Amino acid sequence: MIVYRLENIDQVESLSGQTYCKTYLFNPVQDGNTPPNWIISSHGVEQLCNNQFLWIKDLEQIVWVQPPYPDDIYSGDTYSGDTEGYVGS
Repeated sequence: MIVYRLENIDQVESLSGQTYCKTYLFNPVQDGNTPPNWIISSHGVEQLCNNQFLWIKDLEQIVWVQPPYPDDIYSGDTYSGDTEGYVGS
């Protein structure tokens, strides 16, 4: 997937929560590069109808890199397949 790379935190802050068309909002996020890039989706740029943000179309396009999951996201108790005591068992 192609995304647009924001160049600095000022661009991130100027887009966060702003509408790109009607009620659709920009949602800058960080990708999985090292160091991470702030990016916005190409879908938002393709649907852009807010002339205030036309400068976005001049930003560099890069390939989306998914951020890694934290190491401990799957730690702790995991489902063992035993449904005894669960509602509906």
